[in-house]
Amino acid sequence: MKGVVIRSLPNGAEMVWAVPTGGFGHAADEQPLPYIRFKGCSITPRYGGDESFSDAGYASLPLPRFTLVGPWPLRQKLFNFFRKRINIYWRNLFASVCRKNGDFFFGEQLNYKLVKDGFYGKSPIVLHIRKFDVLKSQIRIIDVVEFRVQLELRGMVVANGFVENRFLKAIVEPSYKGRSREFSSSTGGIQMIDFYSEVTNVDKGYCFQFEQVYEVGDGPTKSI
Repeated sequence: MKGVVIRSLPNGAEMVWAVPTGGFGHAADEQPLPYIRFKGCSITPRYGGDESFSDAGYASLPLPRFTLVGPWPLRQKLFNFFRKRINIYWRNLFASVCRKNGDFFFGEQLNYKLVKDGFYGKSPIVLHIRKFDVLKSQIRIIDVVEFRVQLELRGMVVANGFVENRFLKAIVEPSYKGRSREFSSSTGGIQMIDFYSEVTNVDKGYCFQFEQVYEVGDGPTKSI
Protein backbone atom coordinates (compact mmCIF):
# COMPACT_ATOMS: atom_id res chain seq x y z
CA MET A 1 0.00 0.00 0.00
CA LYS A 2 1.33 3.43 -0.95
CA GLY A 3 2.68 5.41 1.99
CA VAL A 4 2.81 2.42 4.36
CA VAL A 5 6.26 1.17 5.42
CA ILE A 6 7.00 -2.15 7.14
CA ARG A 7 10.37 -2.77 8.79
CA SER A 8 11.83 -5.65 10.83
CA LEU A 9 14.32 -5.38 13.68
CA PRO A 10 17.14 -7.89 14.05
CA ASN A 11 15.59 -9.15 17.31
CA GLY A 12 12.40 -10.22 15.52
CA ALA A 13 10.23 -7.18 16.28
CA GLU A 14 8.20 -5.76 13.39
CA MET A 15 6.99 -2.21 12.94
CA VAL A 16 4.74 -0.41 10.49
CA TRP A 17 4.12 3.30 10.00
CA ALA A 18 2.25 5.37 7.43
CA VAL A 19 2.63 8.77 5.81
CA PRO A 20 -0.07 11.13 7.18
CA THR A 21 -2.93 11.73 4.77
CA GLY A 22 -3.07 15.46 5.51
CA GLY A 23 -6.75 15.34 6.43
CA PHE A 24 -7.87 13.59 3.25
CA GLY A 25 -8.99 10.37 4.89
CA HIS A 26 -10.27 8.78 8.06
CA ALA A 27 -8.34 9.03 11.31
CA ALA A 28 -8.33 5.25 11.60
CA ASP A 29 -6.14 5.16 8.46
CA GLU A 30 -3.36 7.07 10.20
CA GLN A 31 -0.21 5.61 11.79
CA PRO A 32 2.36 8.42 12.12
CA LEU A 33 4.23 6.62 14.92
CA PRO A 34 5.26 2.99 14.46
CA TYR A 35 2.91 0.19 15.39
CA ILE A 36 5.29 -2.42 16.86
CA ARG A 37 4.73 -6.12 17.51
CA PHE A 38 7.15 -8.26 19.50
CA LYS A 39 6.76 -11.90 20.56
CA GLY A 40 3.18 -11.91 19.38
CA CYS A 41 2.24 -8.81 21.43
CA SER A 42 1.25 -5.31 20.30
CA ILE A 43 3.63 -3.09 22.28
CA THR A 44 2.61 0.24 20.74
CA PRO A 45 -0.90 1.36 19.78
CA ARG A 46 -2.69 1.73 16.52
CA TYR A 47 -4.18 5.19 16.17
CA GLY A 48 -7.36 6.74 14.87
CA GLY A 49 -10.85 5.59 15.73
CA ASP A 50 -14.49 6.52 15.36
CA GLU A 51 -14.45 10.28 14.75
CA SER A 52 -17.86 10.65 16.40
CA PHE A 53 -16.03 10.40 19.73
CA SER A 54 -14.52 13.68 20.91
CA ASP A 55 -11.20 12.11 21.92
CA ALA A 56 -10.70 10.31 18.61
CA GLY A 57 -10.14 11.71 15.15
CA TYR A 58 -7.34 13.94 13.92
CA ALA A 59 -7.04 15.79 17.22
CA SER A 60 -5.85 12.56 18.84
CA LEU A 61 -3.10 11.66 16.36
CA PRO A 62 0.57 11.65 17.47
CA LEU A 63 1.77 14.58 15.38
CA PRO A 64 2.91 18.09 16.37
CA ARG A 65 0.29 20.72 16.98
CA PHE A 66 -0.25 24.18 18.48
CA THR A 67 -2.99 26.76 18.90
CA LEU A 68 -2.83 30.05 17.05
CA VAL A 69 -3.09 33.26 19.06
CA GLY A 70 -4.98 35.54 16.74
CA PRO A 71 -6.56 34.95 13.33
CA TRP A 72 -5.53 32.30 10.83
CA PRO A 73 -2.72 33.51 8.53
CA LEU A 74 -4.12 34.37 5.12
CA ARG A 75 -1.57 32.24 3.31
CA GLN A 76 -2.65 29.16 5.30
CA LYS A 77 -6.32 29.88 4.61
CA LEU A 78 -5.62 30.17 0.88
CA PHE A 79 -3.54 27.00 1.00
CA ASN A 80 -6.46 25.14 2.56
CA PHE A 81 -8.98 26.66 0.15
CA PHE A 82 -7.13 25.34 -2.90
CA ARG A 83 -6.67 21.90 -1.36
CA LYS A 84 -10.31 21.38 -0.46
CA ARG A 85 -10.65 17.87 0.79
CA ILE A 86 -12.43 15.25 -1.24
CA ASN A 87 -12.81 13.22 1.90
CA ILE A 88 -13.91 9.61 1.83
CA TYR A 89 -15.35 9.99 5.32
CA TRP A 90 -18.74 11.64 4.83
CA ARG A 91 -18.75 13.42 8.20
CA ASN A 92 -15.72 15.47 7.04
CA LEU A 93 -16.94 16.23 3.54
CA PHE A 94 -17.82 19.85 4.25
CA ALA A 95 -15.75 20.39 7.40
CA SER A 96 -13.57 23.47 7.60
CA VAL A 97 -9.89 22.77 8.16
CA CYS A 98 -9.37 26.21 9.73
CA ARG A 99 -10.79 25.49 13.16
CA LYS A 100 -12.53 28.40 14.88
CA ASN A 101 -10.60 27.86 18.12
CA GLY A 102 -7.27 28.20 16.31
CA ASP A 103 -6.14 24.60 16.83
CA PHE A 104 -3.48 23.82 14.23
CA PHE A 105 -3.09 20.06 13.83
CA PHE A 106 -0.22 19.11 11.56
CA GLY A 107 -2.21 16.07 10.45
CA GLU A 108 -4.80 18.41 8.91
CA GLN A 109 -2.78 21.43 7.88
CA LEU A 110 0.28 19.99 6.09
CA ASN A 111 0.70 18.09 2.86
CA TYR A 112 2.89 15.06 3.59
CA LYS A 113 4.97 12.84 1.33
CA LEU A 114 7.18 9.81 1.74
CA VAL A 115 10.95 10.36 2.07
CA LYS A 116 13.74 7.92 2.91
CA ASP A 117 13.13 6.45 6.40
CA GLY A 118 10.28 8.82 7.17
CA PHE A 119 7.94 11.51 5.89
CA TYR A 120 8.03 15.24 5.15
CA GLY A 121 5.17 17.72 5.46
CA LYS A 122 4.80 21.36 4.54
CA SER A 123 2.36 24.23 4.54
CA PRO A 124 2.92 27.95 3.91
CA ILE A 125 3.70 28.55 7.59
CA VAL A 126 5.48 25.45 8.89
CA LEU A 127 7.55 22.42 7.81
CA HIS A 128 7.81 19.05 9.57
CA ILE A 129 10.00 16.02 9.05
CA ARG A 130 9.90 12.76 11.01
CA LYS A 131 12.56 10.08 10.51
CA PHE A 132 12.77 6.51 11.83
CA ASP A 133 16.10 4.73 12.30
CA VAL A 134 16.41 1.02 13.18
CA LEU A 135 19.44 0.29 15.39
CA LYS A 136 19.66 -3.42 16.26
CA SER A 137 17.02 -3.70 19.02
CA GLN A 138 16.38 0.05 19.11
CA ILE A 139 14.19 2.52 17.24
CA ARG A 140 15.20 6.17 17.00
CA ILE A 141 12.56 8.78 16.12
CA ILE A 142 13.63 12.28 15.07
CA ASP A 143 11.23 15.20 14.67
CA VAL A 144 12.17 18.56 13.15
CA VAL A 145 9.69 21.45 13.00
CA GLU A 146 10.64 24.67 11.21
CA PHE A 147 8.49 27.80 10.97
CA ARG A 148 8.31 29.74 7.73
CA VAL A 149 6.68 32.86 9.24
CA GLN A 150 6.57 34.76 12.52
CA LEU A 151 3.77 33.49 14.75
CA GLU A 152 2.33 33.88 18.22
CA LEU A 153 1.10 30.55 19.54
CA ARG A 154 0.46 28.46 22.63
CA GLY A 155 0.45 24.80 23.58
CA MET A 156 3.26 23.84 21.20
CA VAL A 157 3.56 20.04 20.98
CA VAL A 158 6.95 19.40 19.40
CA ALA A 159 6.74 15.59 19.23
CA ASN A 160 4.91 12.56 20.57
CA GLY A 161 6.12 9.39 22.24
CA PHE A 162 5.16 6.03 23.69
CA VAL A 163 4.23 5.02 27.21
CA GLU A 164 6.70 2.37 28.38
CA ASN A 165 5.74 -1.24 29.01
CA ARG A 166 7.29 -4.65 29.52
CA PHE A 167 8.84 -4.77 26.04
CA LEU A 168 9.49 -1.07 25.43
CA LYS A 169 11.60 1.48 27.29
CA ALA A 170 12.95 4.93 26.52
CA ILE A 171 16.73 5.20 26.80
CA VAL A 172 17.27 8.89 26.03
CA GLU A 173 16.11 11.57 28.44
CA PRO A 174 13.71 13.96 26.66
CA SER A 175 14.68 17.59 26.13
CA TYR A 176 11.06 18.80 26.50
CA LYS A 177 8.44 18.26 29.18
CA GLY A 178 6.27 15.22 28.60
CA ARG A 179 2.59 14.91 29.43
CA SER A 180 0.57 11.71 29.14
CA ARG A 181 -2.92 11.75 27.65
CA GLU A 182 -5.56 9.12 27.06
CA PHE A 183 -7.78 8.83 24.02
CA SER A 184 -9.86 6.41 21.99
CA SER A 185 -8.39 4.44 19.11
CA SER A 186 -9.28 1.68 16.73
CA THR A 187 -8.06 -0.78 19.40
CA GLY A 188 -9.69 0.85 22.44
CA GLY A 189 -8.45 3.33 25.03
CA ILE A 190 -4.70 4.04 24.90
CA GLN A 191 -2.11 6.46 26.23
CA MET A 192 0.47 8.64 24.52
CA ILE A 193 3.04 11.20 25.64
CA ASP A 194 3.09 14.71 24.17
CA PHE A 195 6.33 16.70 24.50
CA TYR A 196 5.66 20.41 25.00
CA SER A 197 7.66 23.58 24.52
CA GLU A 198 7.01 26.72 26.54
CA VAL A 199 7.83 28.92 23.52
CA THR A 200 4.97 31.28 22.63
CA ASN A 201 6.56 33.40 19.88
CA VAL A 202 8.50 32.09 16.89
CA ASP A 203 10.27 33.94 14.10
CA LYS A 204 10.74 32.84 10.52
CA GLY A 205 13.32 30.05 10.52
CA TYR A 206 12.73 29.09 14.17
CA CYS A 207 13.34 25.37 14.54
CA PHE A 208 12.46 22.67 17.07
CA GLN A 209 14.31 19.36 17.02
CA PHE A 210 13.54 16.35 19.17
CA GLU A 211 15.08 12.89 19.30
CA GLN A 212 13.88 9.82 21.18
CA VAL A 213 15.24 6.28 21.29
CA TYR A 214 13.37 3.20 22.44
CA GLU A 215 14.73 -0.24 23.31
CA VAL A 216 12.54 -3.12 22.14
CA GLY A 217 13.00 -6.33 24.14
CA ASP A 218 12.60 -8.01 27.53
CA GLY A 219 13.59 -6.30 30.73
CA PRO A 220 12.56 -3.75 33.36
CA THR A 221 11.23 -0.37 32.37
CA LYS A 222 11.96 3.08 33.75
CA SER A 223 9.97 6.27 33.75
CA ILE A 224 10.72 9.07 31.33
